Amino acid sequence: MFAPSLNVFHAWGGRQKPGLYSYICQQYGLTPLTLGDVRGASDALAVIYAELLKKIGGDIKPEYDLILIDEAQDFPKELFEVVFKLAKGKPHEKRIVWAYDEFQSLKDTQIKGPSELFGLAKDGTPNMSDDVLDGFYPGDIKKDIVLSNCYRTPRPALMTAHGVALGLYTNKPNEMFYNHDEWKAIGYKVLNPQTKIIAKGNDVQIERPNENSLNLLEGIMTEQGKRALNLIQTKVENDRESQYEYIASNIKRLIDEENVSPEEIVIINLKSSSNKDEMLRIQFILNNYGIHSVIPGYVESSDVFKPKGFVTITTPFRAKGNEANIVFILNSQLVVNDFSLRMRNAFFVAVTRTRGWCYIVGYGEKMQMLVDEISGIKRDFPIFNFICPDPDDVKARKSYLHKSDSEINEMQRVLDLVNNNEELRRLLQEQLIDKKGD
Repeated sequence: MFAPSLNVFHAWGGRQKPGLYSYICQQYGLTPLTLGDVRGASDALAVIYAELLKKIGGDIKPEYDLILIDEAQDFPKELFEVVFKLAKGKPHEKRIVWAYDEFQSLKDTQIKGPSELFGLAKDGTPNMSDDVLDGFYPGDIKKDIVLSNCYRTPRPALMTAHGVALGLYTNKPNEMFYNHDEWKAIGYKVLNPQTKIIAKGNDVQIERPNENSLNLLEGIMTEQGKRALNLIQTKVENDRESQYEYIASNIKRLIDEENVSPEEIVIINLKSSSNKDEMLRIQFILNNYGIHSVIPGYVESSDVFKPKGFVTITTPFRAKGNEANIVFILNSQLVVNDFSLRMRNAFFVAVTRTRGWCYIVGYGEKMQMLVDEISGIKRDFPIFNFICPDPDDVKARKSYLHKSDSEINEMQRVLDLVNNNEELRRLLQEQLIDKKGD
């Protein structure tokens, strides 16, 4: 009798853990590229899968009856094209399912349609047209399912995450949906304007109804006479060290006084450079409070997440797919500092890991600016109020999302240098004024 098999792959893979890319390389006798080979690329996965298609694209044999792609927002179209070749059946009969949350992308909030994702046939037409998602499967099952309800994340946390990710309470929103249906797809209702299309300069009111946020905690707190908005806590500290102390002392209080299990607490560090040193530092301070912790992927194996009796210290990337009752976000001031806008998506990922409380912690003037944003979101809860931005301005601000990490880091270094040097900032402003005068 035929025994069905199931393969579960990471996108890349390595010596200790097979991935789709490393598996295909092994099957076809190729030497897989390593992270070091593509370091500095704007999208390393796109590079390795493009190289795979270049070498053996015409030789990849259909192998799977059904393929599920989870966290699809994080993968390049080159991976989708390889998946298309691996799936059995005629083009429009291939059983490929992809699930995604566009806001959890660390680079963008738009995912391409099937015609762009799955490559081109020999005649230049898309392997899959966009209408492949139209209609129903047998049994009246919709082909394209939008999950507008959120069961895990309480509404105050979800609206904080969305509001900051979109930049709705800044003077320059960095992403926007201009159609009522797009807002409806992520669980919101457009109260104003009533026109189908939201245009530049419109006063916009967007509500998140109760029925689209079915996490029970908000209702329980309301019934007990407590403010559900208190699920989101913000704290501005004076410097880097004091934010560590604030987090450690509050975790100690939660464990000792509120009987919270350590494994239900996750600390997410938004800072990417010198990340290990920072996380080792917060671990050291936690140890001083008698609190045990793990750092998956840096000290322990990346599979070690939320072991019993341990607080988990991690990054937005490694936190994806996990959740906890209480989340602390470290270095939140970077959300405002980051001109590339990627940090706002990372912030969304971090906040939406919580099933309950979220402590948003940072230091300095930029952190106060983020607190002001969040205060605006809380003030209008459960509605967003903002002025619709110019689509051209939004598009221009998003151009940085597709630059390489090395380019982004260098630009950020120069920007920080200017921001931290009052004399240099004054000279640049004088030059700009002179140019305008010319």
